[in-house]
Amino acid sequence: MRFPVARTPTPFRWAGYPPVASEAHTQRTVSTSSGPRGRHLASSPFKPKVELPIENFEAGDLVSHDSYGVGRVVSLESDAVTVDFRDQTVRVASPYRKMTKL
Repeated sequence: MRFPVARTPTPFRWAGYPPVASEAHTQRTVSTSSGPRGRHLASSPFKPKVELPIENFEAGDLVSHDSYGVGRVVSLESDAVTVDFRDQTVRVASPYRKMTKL
């Protein structure tokens, strides 16, 4: 006659908690970075994404922003511009997809 072997139940794991050592090998890493894309294959039925050139602004330029409206560039940084939209001053990071020069 065989007796059943008592097993300890595995603890319930909430999502977001770091894995324990026994689970570490089963975790997958998902990358969501918007870094450089792979090359476009010539045999692909899809067109490659066209990268729009980043617009250059100077202090004093009049600009239009999709969310804030019309404003004037106050200062420049290497990766952003500061724009005065009368009621607020906003730092807009590069690339300036929602902003155009007037």
